[in-house]
Amino acid sequence: MAGQAMREQPLYREIVERLGGEIADGQYRLGSRLPTEAALCHRFQASRHTIRAALKQLQETGLIRRRQGSGSVVVSDRPQTRFASSIASIDDLMQYAASTRLEVLAADPPRPAAALSQRIGRPLEGPRPLEGEWVRIRALRRAAAPAEGAPIALTEIWLPAAFADVAPEIGRQGLPVCRLIERRHGARVTLVRQSIAAAAAEAGDAALLGLPSGAPLLCIDRIYEAASGEVLEVALNRHPADRFSYGLTLRAAG
Repeated sequence: MAGQAMREQPLYREIVERLGGEIADGQYRLGSRLPTEAALCHRFQASRHTIRAALKQLQETGLIRRRQGSGSVVVSDRPQTRFASSIASIDDLMQYAASTRLEVLAADPPRPAAALSQRIGRPLEGPRPLEGEWVRIRALRRAAAPAEGAPIALTEIWLPAAFADVAPEIGRQGLPVCRLIERRHGARVTLVRQSIAAAAAEAGDAALLGLPSGAPLLCIDRIYEAASGEVLEVALNRHPADRFSYGLTLRAAG
């Protein structure tokens, strides 16, 4: 276990790269099945949770299709350019963050809460008003594979100044920001408020994303709250419309 802790990247990402390379090299042909989860656990000396995270990433990049009872079937030897995300719980949201990587661009000095409200363009709903000072970290989010892929989001992470000490760790350990906050400060996210809107890319954002100015964006804003109602993090995500899709499953109550 000590060797795993010293890895430069999480084990599931190594598995994604290994299996993705084997698919690209033709070791697994189109229409063939990957080994079972149990066989992959044995091969990579990994837990079932790690293997499932890797298979989920391979599915989201379009290399395999997973169906209960049918296993994992190879459907492409090249990753898709569109990143698909399906989120139905906070755990899914944490897994999405862990299955992508953040490339930090800049961290700004603390600003008053009004700067965050102004950036969003509307008040944030919640039991508590935003107060005090906040730090902003700008980053590009990319799919874990392929490593050279175009960004799937321009992300602004806003943290209360009291949590600014986690900023240097963002993007370095493959952990979601709220997990870094929990580990360092003991504050746990129990509620995530989300809003989705469409917008046209401003010139600066478009340049960072490799888009023409005015290109369509999918804007997904998330507010992470503790049980007390305290806002622990705000994330403003700007996704290129042609590189990202978002799925949501709804079930009838009862």
